[in-house]
Amino acid sequence: MNQSETIIKKWIANREFLDEIGKLYEAVWEICLPFEDDAVDIPNWAVYQEAFSKGTPILAHEKFQLPLQKRAAYVFQTLTNLAENEKIPSVFREKCIELQNICEQYPTFAEAIIGSMLYQQPLTLEIESELSSLNQGLLYFFVWVSITTALVPYRPTLEKWQQEQAWQGNVCPTCGGVPATAVLKRGQKGRQRYLVCHRCQTEWAYKRIGCPYCGNTEQKQLEILEIVEEPDLRVDICHACKHYIKTYTGRTEAAAAVVDCLSLHLDILCQQQGYVKKAALIMVE
Repeated sequence: MNQSETIIKKWIANREFLDEIGKLYEAVWEICLPFEDDAVDIPNWAVYQEAFSKGTPILAHEKFQLPLQKRAAYVFQTLTNLAENEKIPSVFREKCIELQNICEQYPTFAEAIIGSMLYQQPLTLEIESELSSLNQGLLYFFVWVSITTALVPYRPTLEKWQQEQAWQGNVCPTCGGVPATAVLKRGQKGRQRYLVCHRCQTEWAYKRIGCPYCGNTEQKQLEILEIVEEPDLRVDICHACKHYIKTYTGRTEAAAAVVDCLSLHLDILCQQQGYVKKAALIMVE
């Protein structure tokens, strides 16, 4: 069992309302874990360096080279096999069956939907017409889990590039997505804030003080909401743009990937007070 799975089990044990979504995540991890050890060819950094230094995320580069589409499509098709997994709640199995059926009906569906996310490739009219009948939450959750899994073998290289170029933008250096959550990690100069992409879950360093959405650094308009029942979490609120971001302050770094999905009760609390969630880690509706 990896660290993320351990954290999920611990959180669910204390929060019964997370039981169904937790079972889905455990099943997804079981499927995706073997793909993370795949051997891959490292891309040529020289192709990306100039554009990256000027603020262009790697996946947005016009000469993007990573062979992610087919890899991610294969992961996606494998995830639809959860329709046959009796460990997950029936409500999710039923939605998986819908995805499994459309993949059988349209053999190119997985690769097409991955391509539309990665490269903005147009979808055929047939596939477009089928999308409205599918559960959008589960569909895009599977899409970004697939892309994230396909990216895993490249992550050490991508992280090295990002550190060398000292990326400081408020969008993801890998795919250009906005942050869904934040995490504090110990570094050479104390604890550094890292933002977590809502799509590919890349983490990148960002300044400790300031709204990651509007850039506001006026401390009088920034607020930290701490919850007694959640000692490892806080909510950073910006009164200038009315957005908030949940920040994991615990010591186990693996929790960054699951903190958003397992703290929906904090979203309800913030939204009841009039604050807006800018982005979420893609998950089931």
